[in-house]
Amino acid sequence: MQLNPSLLNDSELDDAQAPIESESTVKGLYNHIIYVLRLHPEVHDIINKVEEGKTDDLMSGEIHQALSTLFHETLHWWQFVGSTSGLIMSLSTPAQTIANINLLKEYVNLIGKKKPISFYSDNNLRKSNSNSPESMVINQIMNNYHDINYYKIRMKRPSYISEVCNDKYFESIGHSYSIAYDCAIRVLSSTFDNDFSFLPNVDEWGERFKELADKKVSGFYRGESIGIPPVGLSDLYEGQARFNQLLYLHITSDKQLDWYQFKQAGMLHGIYISAFDVFLKIVEEEYPKSIDSPLVALYLLLIDVAINPAEGFPFVVERFENFIEHTDPGIRFIHLCAVVKNQYPEFKYIIDDYAPKKYFVISTLLCKAIGVIAPITYLCELEAWRENEEGLIELMQQNEKFSFENGNLLVRLLFARFLSFNGDKLSNPEFFCWPGAYVAGGRMEKIHSHLYLKHQALFKENVNMDIGPSKLPGIDEKNLSNTAGDFYIYMALFNLCQQWILEAGDFKYNFGWLTKEHSSKELEGWAKNAFIQVFGFSPEDFDIVIPNTAS
Repeated sequence: MQLNPSLLNDSELDDAQAPIESESTVKGLYNHIIYVLRLHPEVHDIINKVEEGKTDDLMSGEIHQALSTLFHETLHWWQFVGSTSGLIMSLSTPAQTIANINLLKEYVNLIGKKKPISFYSDNNLRKSNSNSPESMVINQIMNNYHDINYYKIRMKRPSYISEVCNDKYFESIGHSYSIAYDCAIRVLSSTFDNDFSFLPNVDEWGERFKELADKKVSGFYRGESIGIPPVGLSDLYEGQARFNQLLYLHITSDKQLDWYQFKQAGMLHGIYISAFDVFLKIVEEEYPKSIDSPLVALYLLLIDVAINPAEGFPFVVERFENFIEHTDPGIRFIHLCAVVKNQYPEFKYIIDDYAPKKYFVISTLLCKAIGVIAPITYLCELEAWRENEEGLIELMQQNEKFSFENGNLLVRLLFARFLSFNGDKLSNPEFFCWPGAYVAGGRMEKIHSHLYLKHQALFKENVNMDIGPSKLPGIDEKNLSNTAGDFYIYMALFNLCQQWILEAGDFKYNFGWLTKEHSSKELEGWAKNAFIQVFGFSPEDFDIVIPNTAS
């Protein structure tokens, strides 16, 4: 098989909303802000021919490479919907709005319909009136919004936090992490568990984290120097997706494709290998002879453990002073690598069969060594929720039909997919840790094919550059279409609320990324209606605030 970079290049967890045009060198991306998987038209064309059985004019290598790009981006969906770190990250965008809904209504009652809030605050609020009702509501809105943003920055690209740590809204890493978790869990609580009967009770967190700030515990107070781990969530997510993609290509090529060919094709550079290079340095190893190596299998297991912290969610926080190192995937990854080097060097050589027993045994021993909750423990806890909590039993029934209650539909859908994913992971951990070894070749069984289809990305851009639901086995297409439409109503609302808080000028209705079937005027009306349904007035009713030149 000859590798063709034009079928393989992906964009690194791209936040851009624009479609991939035909002239683009990017062949695939997953946008975790709008929950969409996009593919290049060339890749779309090949995959459509495969699905229709019209492959006579295609080489097998073309097919496998196009499918590997889809596979890579599908793994990003898994990461953001299936891992605990990804769920908190995926809930962060709705949390930035949902946590502020009542505050935004109070802002209008106190101040009026003025946009953006950031300019109004700079123009009118001073330290001398910081205890006024107006100041307090604005500070809550701005702090909630910015704290979650700081969390996302530090989690994804740790070095970038140095660019914002002097912002007036930045308190500390620990504060940002605690607020992000607090808001995400409150979003879940308001939907499924108002009295925190099974979710961690975040009402009990505030005083504990304040004590850490008052005592100037490292990571929790303003003004301290900020430690930055060498890898972040983006390094780990891209490393996991890329190395599984390489493993898939290696197996489908009858092991003809390996390090040399992948490097020549431009698949081994930058963020795709940054975590692997750190791993090799800590465990004091060179590149193995092949991608299909026990050392690579261990690397993928360490990533899986690192990106699935269970402290704070789904379990309560036991040691608040360790909250950062227990929940930060980059720090967890470094600790796991160090434990392999110092306590379990034999683990570098024993994962030669991608077996479920080895996943659970090795992950449990490593987690015990660094003092965190093991995958088997949190997976069993989530399974108990699914089986015993009445609201979640109903949720999973709705998930089977892909027809959800209207209240917080976006949150319902994401949490249902998270619980479904982890239920299957409990039974098939090997498939979700090393999918590249199972979606192709002799290990591929009927259950693996079923799981891959079941957990495909829900929302994809089609060849016409419209976003729509994936075809899910056993799900009525009308339910798919209706749920997708309702889901993106929430996305429009979140976008407009972000503009209200931060963005200068009139509201903008740039939703052309969603569909080309409707005019910009139709999309504008659709978005305005979503806003009116929640707030009772239109975005057109706002006075636009201009910043004072002296500010």
